[in-house]
Amino acid sequence: MGLSSIETTFERIAAALERIATVAEAWAQPAPILKSGTVLGDIALTPGPVVFAEHPREPVYPAATYPEAQAAVMAYIGAKGHDAGKALLAEFGVKFVKELKPEQYGAMVAKVKDATT
Repeated sequence: MGLSSIETTFERIAAALERIATVAEAWAQPAPILKSGTVLGDIALTPGPVVFAEHPREPVYPAATYPEAQAAVMAYIGAKGHDAGKALLAEFGVKFVKELKPEQYGAMVAKVKDATT
């Protein structure tokens, strides 16, 4: 590889970096602030809070382990009684704590915490 081809390679790299910098500068510009009444396609901006009714977010609960969920249910049964414990488990579509899915553990712990405090 000769000196000429190395220089050509560096020139190509420099040109590519300049193009990347130009694009990055354009992305770094703040987005324009749209005023009320502005129309974007078929969406008109109106004053007031934005409400997203079509896709409600499900609540996010802290992660919990099976032993934590089991302890929470046992504490709930101790405080509220066996029938209340069965009703609580039924809200999650199960009859026993061991039937809960791992992604339900946090919700169960949060539900018990809310119900007992």
